[in-house]
Amino acid sequence: QGAPDEDDSLSSAFRLLGIPDDATYDQITDAFIDLSEMYKADPLKMQKLESAKEKILDQFIICIKLDLMKKK
Repeated sequence: QGAPDEDDSLSSAFRLLGIPDDATYDQITDAFIDLSEMYKADPLKMQKLESAKEKILDQFIICIKLDLMKKK
């Protein structure tokens, strides 16, 4: 796991998108799309949403890779 600041940042990202920390890819992208529609006129909010989505998806990919490595 990362440093405590990274965990806090990741937790904040999940909260910002309103999804659980075990969200599926579809839940992550659906939440982002829904929130993007609501906040499309707010560039700062959109930047925060995009950043949150990126952090979550980066972690999601790492978890998938680790699972695949364990299966080898």
